Amino acid sequence: LGMVAEESQATTAMFVFLSSSLATIQFMFLGRAMPEYALWFTAWVLVATFVGQTLVDYVLQRWKRSSLIVLSIAGIIGGSLVMMTAVGAKDIIHDIIRGADMGFSPMNLCK
Repeated sequence: LGMVAEESQATTAMFVFLSSSLATIQFMFLGRAMPEYALWFTAWVLVATFVGQTLVDYVLQRWKRSSLIVLSIAGIIGGSLVMMTAVGAKDIIHDIIRGADMGFSPMNLCK
């Protein structure tokens, strides 16, 4: 895309911040917010952000390779893809086993 790695990292971080903020607001409007979880995860996010940013700054100063930022973002997105696929597949298998209505019947696909 022709973006500098630091700009790409900042854009990604802002997108994550905005999307998680909007999801939190949506949960609050629906009355489904769980304050104890929100506080717990907020604390972890703050600590992880500080540690991650400190490590990235150190690595960039030491090796002067901004490609490490791109690789870390790709790793996070790839890890998310794997985890979301695994959780989704587990939920689908669980729903099929208990016979939940999923909008289609896998047994009637070939009829």
